[in-house]
Amino acid sequence: MRVAILGYGSRGDIQPVLVVADALKRRGHEVRLTVNVNSADWAKRGGIDILPMHPDAEAFLKSPGGKQLLAKGKSSTLFRELAALEERHNDDIIRVCREACRGADLVCSTIVTVFRGAGLAEALGAPHVCLATLPMFRTANFASYLLPIRNYHAGRLNRLSWDLYIAAYWLGQRRVFNATRRALGLPEWKHRPRVEDGAFIHMYSKHVLPIPDDVPRSHWQGGYATMSAELRERLGERALPPGLDEWLAAGPPPVFFGFGSLPVLDPAAVLRDVVRLCEKHSIRALVGAGWTEYARGALPETVFIAPAFDHDRVLPRCRAAVHHGGAGTTAASLRAGLPTLVCSLFSDQPLWGQRIEQLGAGTTFPFQKLEPRRLSAALDVLLRPEVAERARRIGQALSAENGTEQIADLVERFAQSEGISVAVRAAGVSASECLSS
Repeated sequence: MRVAILGYGSRGDIQPVLVVADALKRRGHEVRLTVNVNSADWAKRGGIDILPMHPDAEAFLKSPGGKQLLAKGKSSTLFRELAALEERHNDDIIRVCREACRGADLVCSTIVTVFRGAGLAEALGAPHVCLATLPMFRTANFASYLLPIRNYHAGRLNRLSWDLYIAAYWLGQRRVFNATRRALGLPEWKHRPRVEDGAFIHMYSKHVLPIPDDVPRSHWQGGYATMSAELRERLGERALPPGLDEWLAAGPPPVFFGFGSLPVLDPAAVLRDVVRLCEKHSIRALVGAGWTEYARGALPETVFIAPAFDHDRVLPRCRAAVHHGGAGTTAASLRAGLPTLVCSLFSDQPLWGQRIEQLGAGTTFPFQKLEPRRLSAALDVLLRPEVAERARRIGQALSAENGTEQIADLVERFAQSEGISVAVRAAGVSASECLSS
């Protein structure tokens, strides 16, 4: 089977579909994956057929203007700027996506590329499925994560919030989507296509957020796409930063502060706060530098600053986690069984923070409200024995899942249901069991 996967965005967007592409390739399928130029060299080391395209998403988000937009936490403003950036590079995006889909039996998109994927699949006469790392459906159970109210406690209003979210995304990008259709020789969309009623494979665990019962039966749930040790080895990410293994072994499990892509505008102040927290709570702190440049001056032995590292190797050696609530980082901290504080900024991050709080495995507040007293109170919550126990049980459930293989099973089963001949390999929970659940 020849599969085109239309990835787009920063590493957090690309890594889950790279993991799925690797799983499908191991099963003997031909896979082509589009990525932004910022992820191309890294993704190519995984051995997948990679097609790079502009823009450089991370360069924009790391720029002073991008950091200011992130710091404000206004999803609508940030999405408008990202849409404008995408429009400036639309010709290149169309060219690369068309090349990726040439001769494909199956087109897989993400939430970001779902409208493009639907159009390309239509032009090909091929089936299309969205690989979703976050919800995109209409449900009465809770409201869209882009709104400040998470649940209106009225099914009609909750459903309306999802309609507004999807419609806003469509309206903001309608020009680039219709430009793609014109390039493919298809008529323009006059009205928003209901892509949310199509085929979706959700790449997050039922133990964290089960798909509601009122979502169309064309939506299926696999689990988290977790990078294998072999893939991480090929990507050159198995080795730990110098000194980290020794530091971890030299004392009690630390609290992980993974600020990642958070716009830390005053790194020195953050480090001062972390040092004080270590003193007050008698803890050690592992600071994941992410996109932030920290001055590495004299630090107490209780604090270690590390560049990027393998979360699956390091987080199980930690005591708790503090991060921005991105889908991938949330999956990693919960899989490690860590009580988690989510300091959310925008998009789906508040949703994952809310779910962690509802599950009793941690707490959450907006990044804009991050200050020492609030952070200290949140740490008090994370260090409670009952919160640690609940997080540990969730970690056990997630570790027992093989989300990557479940997702690959579902891709193959969907292709079969559309008349594509594939050889389904049994792996963990069978795809037929997933589809029928």
